[in-house]
Parts: sequence; C-alpha cells; structure tokens
Amino acid sequence: MKNRSIRIIIATLLTILMLLSSVSLIGCDKGTDTPEGSSESTGTDTAVETTEITTDTETDSETSESTTDTEDTGSADTESADTEAPETEDTEAPAPQPVELTLFEDGKTDFTIVIANGSTATVSGAANELASAFKSKLDIDITVVTESAYKESNGGSISGSKIVFGTLAQDVASIDLKKSLRPGEYVASAVGDSFYFAGSSDDDVAAAVAYFSNNYLKASNRSLVLSEGDLFKNDLSDRMPIPNMTISGNEIWRYKIVYDDTYHAQRCANNIQLAIADSTGYKLDVVGESTPESKYEILVGKTNRAESDTVRGKFARPNVYYEVTAVGDKAVFMAEGYATLTKLSTEFNWYMIRNSGDLDIATTVMSGDIIAQVDPEDISMFERAEGTDLRVLHWNMAAPYLNDANKVYTDNKIRGEVMADMILQFLPDIITTNEIYLGHAGGKLYDAVMKELLEYYNILDQSPYEIGKPNPDSKPKNQFGKGPTIHENILYKKDLGFTVKWSGWRYNYENVYYHGYHTAVFTDAAGKDLLVSVGHYADARTSTRCPEEHNAAIADAKAASGVADNVTTIVTGDMYTWNNNSSGAYATGYNYWVDQGYTDSQVSAKVNANNTVHYGTFHTIGKQEGSRAGEDFIWTKNGLSALCYKVLSNQQATDTSDHYPVMADLKFN
Repeated sequence: MKNRSIRIIIATLLTILMLLSSVSLIGCDKGTDTPEGSSESTGTDTAVETTEITTDTETDSETSESTTDTEDTGSADTESADTEAPETEDTEAPAPQPVELTLFEDGKTDFTIVIANGSTATVSGAANELASAFKSKLDIDITVVTESAYKESNGGSISGSKIVFGTLAQDVASIDLKKSLRPGEYVASAVGDSFYFAGSSDDDVAAAVAYFSNNYLKASNRSLVLSEGDLFKNDLSDRMPIPNMTISGNEIWRYKIVYDDTYHAQRCANNIQLAIADSTGYKLDVVGESTPESKYEILVGKTNRAESDTVRGKFARPNVYYEVTAVGDKAVFMAEGYATLTKLSTEFNWYMIRNSGDLDIATTVMSGDIIAQVDPEDISMFERAEGTDLRVLHWNMAAPYLNDANKVYTDNKIRGEVMADMILQFLPDIITTNEIYLGHAGGKLYDAVMKELLEYYNILDQSPYEIGKPNPDSKPKNQFGKGPTIHENILYKKDLGFTVKWSGWRYNYENVYYHGYHTAVFTDAAGKDLLVSVGHYADARTSTRCPEEHNAAIADAKAASGVADNVTTIVTGDMYTWNNNSSGAYATGYNYWVDQGYTDSQVSAKVNANNTVHYGTFHTIGKQEGSRAGEDFIWTKNGLSALCYKVLSNQQATDTSDHYPVMADLKFN
C-alpha cells in the first residue's frame, strides 16, 4: 500500500504541474477506433491507446479519478509514475516508451505534407485541403510538396518529419499501410518519423483527411502529440466472413499471388484472388513467376520457386494430385495442369466459403487426387489394365479450325498446354503424334506441348539417321531426316530404360510436307528390340499406295538397324482409312495392314471399342462426335496383344483438336 500511495501522490503532483504550466493536449475531441465515415467527435474515451490528447478545459477531477481509482491501469500517467518511483530495487525495468511525434504545438509544426509524384487530383486536392485546415483552424502554415521535391530539399532522403499522402514510391511504411486496407477502409497512423493518411483508394484517403480535419483540427486544440500507431482507423473487418487471414502468422495483405507461366495456372491464380477477396476484402496482386521473388508469396502451379519443388516432389505422377500447404512464409498451391488446377481452384473456393472467423494457413489445408475422385466406371480411363507392359498413345494434334464458329481455344500455346496436361494424366510409355512441328502456327503449339512433355519424355523429332529413298514417282524431294521439321514425332518415357538403336524419317509419295513416316528401333533393359513407326497418309480409303510406302519405310528401318524381320512392332498413325463403315468402301488401307499380319488394337483388345465413349476419332473441334471416321490406329505385330483400347474423347481432347487421341494398354506375349 505504501508504494501505491507514493504512485498516487506523484501522479497528482504531475497533474497539478501540467495545469499550472498551461500545457494542453487535445482530449475531449478524441476520435473513435471505427469512425465509419463520421464527421464529428464522439466525445468518448475510446481513442487508440497510443494517442495522448487533452484540452485546455479539462479538469483535474477527471485526471485524478483516472489515476486513483485503479491500482495499475496501464495509462500513460501511471506508467510515468512507475518509472520515476520504482517499488523496489528488484522491480523489472519498465518497457521503453514508443517514440512520440508532436504534430503541432502552440501554432507551429515541423512537418511538411508530401504527396507522391504524379498524384491524382483527388489526392493533391485532399493535401491542399489539409493545409488550408491547418491555416484556417490553427493558424499554422504547412507546405505541400511532391516526393521528388521533398527529397531534393532533404539531401536525397525520404526521412524526416512529414505528413504522407497515399503511397510514396520509396517509402515501405506508406506502401504497407495502403496494402493493409480493405476497399472502403482508411487510416491515419504515426509510423517512425512520419504521420500517414492511407486508404484503399484515393477517395478513402480523402475521407481520412476529412475525418482528421473535423475531429482533430480545432482552435481549442493547442497541440497534438502522437505515439507510434493508429490515431484512428475505419475498420471494416467485422463485415467480412474472415476478418483476419494469415499464412504462417503473416497477414494476408502482405502477399502476392505468383503463377507459373501456363495459362491455366494464371486462371487458377485469378480464381484464388477472387476467393480471398470475397472472404477477407483484400484483393492481392497476381503476377507471373518472372517477377522478382519476395518473402510473402502464394505460389500457384509448378513455379520456379524452391518451395514449389518441395511440394511437387511428393508426387510420383504429374497432373493428378493437388495440395494447398504452407512452406515457411509462403503458401504453395501445387497442381500441374488444366485438370488439377481447375479442381484445386474449385475446392479452394469452397474451402473459403465454408470457413468463418480468423483463418491461418500453417499446414496442409487441402489435398486431393483427381483420379480417385472420378466416377468408379471411369477409373479405367486413367488406370492401366492389369498386366499392362506398355501403354501407347497416338494423337493427330493440329486443328485448322481455330477461327471458325466452333473455336474453343484460339491460342496455340493454350491448346498445347491443355493437350500436354491430358497426356500426362494418362502417362503413356510411348507417344506418337501427327501434325505437330516447329513450323506449325509459329511453333507455338509444338513448343507448348513439348515444354510440358519433355520433363518426362525423350523425343526423336531430330532423327540421327536419314532414309535417302526418292519418291516412287521419281520426283526429287528434300530429305529432312536430321532436320528440325519432322512432323511425325515419337516420344518415350525417360524411365523406361530404352536405348535408341536406330531412327529415321521420310516423306510419303504425295510430296506433302506434313505426310510421312517416322520409325525408331529401341532396345529395352533386357536386350529385347522394339520397332515403333508412325505414319500420316494422304488417302488410304481406296488405295494401298500410302500403307505400301509406310511398310517399305519399316523394311528399310529393319535393314538399317539390323534387327530381325520378326521384331516386335507397333505401327500408329492417322491413316485416312477406317473399318467402321458398313459397306467397307473406305477400308482398302485398313485391309492392307490386316493382310500384312498386323492386329488392330481397337478390335482385339479385351476391353474394346464397345466400352469406349466414342468409336470414331475424327470430329468437329469443340463437339463430341463419335459417329464420324475412325482413322487413327494402333497396330501390333510379333509378340504384343492389346488388353485395353480407348478413344479418349474427354473435354480436353474435344476442345483442342479435330482428332481424338487413341490409347492402348499392351502386353508382351
């Protein structure tokens, strides 16, 4: 009790001295924590703790009551008394007091109003109005200058006593204040050596100035002394489902959303931005991975940041899994393609909708497997047939209809990303293609597809061997066996253990640049040879000329590589022939391969075309049609049989090419 009495006596003496010395601080005109746009003082005692303000007319009774009725309130006066008269020698030292700013006192100010270079009329107008209010209400002259003018007069430095409007380019505090505000919020705050007016928009900045002028600039207010912190804030957090969202304890407003350089990662990032904005009020910046790295980032897709790799490394198969987790100060939204990114953004939107109250992403908050979530009857579309030794996929990729009424994707880069994403969901061992090459549409389609696939596959698009055969009709033809413009591509998974024994490519007879044959001979880890050849025909409905030429190219490959004539063989391609016509009028080329001893995987598979959504492979881009020509094939010979065959007619395939890809799960006999 003795120590308490000492504190009371000292506090009372200090109060009397303050009154005698006529030092007055603003008090009865305190602002509220949440002015909500108010233009008049509330007269309440709810000002921010760090603001110390009284008036000339304040009585000692109110001060005495506040210091005597409470043993230790934590008020400025009490803390001052404790500092000057510690209870005992063993008492802990008081916490250091915040730095104080005297904004104005006795008709004077050391502050300058600083606005950003190129400020809008709203911001510059609000700054001039504040200067006018200082003059008209307090008879204080205060200057308004631009950031560059202030620095020029301040030795090139932005430091010093200043009232800051909006966001200064080289002032982190002003930038952070603006970023921390939701739309409609504003704040006046002392930070370091400056006093800031910040708002989510220029209009909000002007509203903050108006509130300050009405509530704090009055003739009776002789001085204003501020400690660091908010003088007032128009806080709308109580109107948001998630008032405070953090990532590993860091406020969400500090973050930007960074996506990898694919279209679908950017689309997912935009959806994440909207989901966060709807729940928290903060609209984060969305940028590409080429943006310089910063501490606070939400990473979407397989970005070039190290944190993305730590999550991505968990998954043995690409484009199937997704996960949202925190890695240090960053959040990683890991998904690798169209399907998983679409699923992730949908699930995250529901995750935000389901949550209310404060939310922190500090661990894994959601994860999934898109294959496990498909309907049970569709599982076999992804999973390999039991006993599969080799999965083969063939696809004619080019689509000439990007600008017609059925267009879906009008950019070949986007189309390529969607195509590669779909292929990686099925993860075939061998991929063969038609009509995709460096020269097509400026190379954008080829580049986009291969950029995604070549992380997992080797490609034989630049063949090490040439077949110098001329056309059967003896017309001269340039051979591109070693060139970069091969249009029939063969890719194989890097982890197959295959070595390339021989590879070669040539045109077919018609002398059309995108019709030809590409053949490769592989040797597996056990020393077994496998020949793969892909062709693209001009017409084999009623003529055998193209298949004969293709078969001749295969014979040349056998001779050049030295493999046995009965080597295990896979032949694929868009062969411009079909066997799903009742009259058989278009099956001439088809029957040729049957006569050569080859087996059509679609016909022989244990799970055949009757279990496939569509039989035909040719369709109008953007439309799921199954009744048109089935002209894309996977043939086998000498030791391979088909367990399962599918025409992949999902939405990704329908929207990206006028051919559906075909896929067969094969087994060595």
